[in-house]
Amino acid sequence: MKDNKIYLRNGNTGLAQTPDKSVAGAYPWNPASPDNTLMDQFCFSCHNATGAPAAAAALAGVTGYTGTALNPFGDTVSNDYDQVSRVNVVNAYDQFDTGNSSHHAVRGAKYTNKTLSAAQFTNISTANYNFQLQGVAAPITGTKSYVAMTSTGGAGTMYSLGKFNTLYTTLDGTVLADNMTIHCGDCHTVGQFRAADVGVKPFNKAVIGAHGSGNEYMLRNANGDDTLSKDALVCYNCHNVSDYGDQAGEGSTFLGTVGFRHNNANNANGDCNGSPYNTAGMIGRARLEPKEGAITDAVFQDQVNTGKYAGTGGSNIFGIKCANCHNASDKKTFGGIHGNAGNASYNSYSGAKTASGALQVVSRKPYRFMPGLGNFRYNGGDSADQWTVKTVSSANKQSCYTLNGISTSKSRTTADQAGANISTYGLPGSNDNGILGSWGACTDHAGTSINGGQHDPLRTVLRPLTY
Repeated sequence: MKDNKIYLRNGNTGLAQTPDKSVAGAYPWNPASPDNTLMDQFCFSCHNATGAPAAAAALAGVTGYTGTALNPFGDTVSNDYDQVSRVNVVNAYDQFDTGNSSHHAVRGAKYTNKTLSAAQFTNISTANYNFQLQGVAAPITGTKSYVAMTSTGGAGTMYSLGKFNTLYTTLDGTVLADNMTIHCGDCHTVGQFRAADVGVKPFNKAVIGAHGSGNEYMLRNANGDDTLSKDALVCYNCHNVSDYGDQAGEGSTFLGTVGFRHNNANNANGDCNGSPYNTAGMIGRARLEPKEGAITDAVFQDQVNTGKYAGTGGSNIFGIKCANCHNASDKKTFGGIHGNAGNASYNSYSGAKTASGALQVVSRKPYRFMPGLGNFRYNGGDSADQWTVKTVSSANKQSCYTLNGISTSKSRTTADQAGANISTYGLPGSNDNGILGSWGACTDHAGTSINGGQHDPLRTVLRPLTY
């Protein structure tokens, strides 16, 4: 420390971040005048593909130091809650690349606008109109209104439709909008709380620093305190939790149930987003097991493995239920919600135009951070425009499905290099979903689009993929 600043080590001077905020191999952090982009660069100087070689080199030869560039602390690269062995530090830098089809806006803004132009809005309208006509192009006359298209939905941006939490103020002191950037500390507890802000700014109820947190993965919670609260997900800091509540009546009927069964956030039902599927606070294997007393563990593991389980349980190893569906792509394990590293694609079934149409396996980009943790697929239709259509249908092979025993992969895969902390529980598996396999289990609609095991929801938000 000097000059009232904390000189944080630049762990990777060769990363060449732009604009480079480091000075002589260090990031001078001034708590009285926080430069949040500087703090982001400090985080990235370790969390990148080659890790922290400068830090490892500086400590080489120090008695007792066993670290490497990719494991600079020389520890097990694990934790006490999910207990999964990481191979190396999470490469958040590449996941946030602005060229990725999905990425949160840390290294750069995701969108250029916070509201839609008339041309962008008309493009959505045209896509929906053509979709209704089964792909037959037809002109749209006049400029359509930006107001809600139905009583339950509308077209616009997340900001213009009020889908952000208006109470949350970012580290930069701005109101959330689609065209802004955020910082690592907007999600992680990296010293964003000052004692002077406690009880003043929304979500600030405790002084939480960079050296540890009572919350998992050093994530902020939507209560603004430092106490693990499994239903106060960090996602709800920015994303309005009321939009993930009971949506009954807004969707089409599926198996006798009306509405978005996967949207019933924090209720007690066996819905994908309900409380039983949020396993934060549980330890290791318990995060993948059924609710106590529901069925035996052996039956549960067998049914999940074959894609048949449809009852309470089967969340994911990360304890954050949103990651079941939103984790960038099936090649992402840790940190997939940062973004789609390498702008990777995933394979899914085709968007054949009729229910009886021939199915093909096609390569798709994951938009909206979908699909999820490996066993889940999302069909976005035959083109990027069809990601925006109002009504998705099994006739067009759109919507979600999980992989079952007759598919190209099992519902949950075994990790090649997961380490001794994770066992296979004696179950067969495959290793086609990345270095740590698929640690999610979407149980709401097992099956594939071949046999119709999918939801046909009515979307309540229509927006283009880029704007």
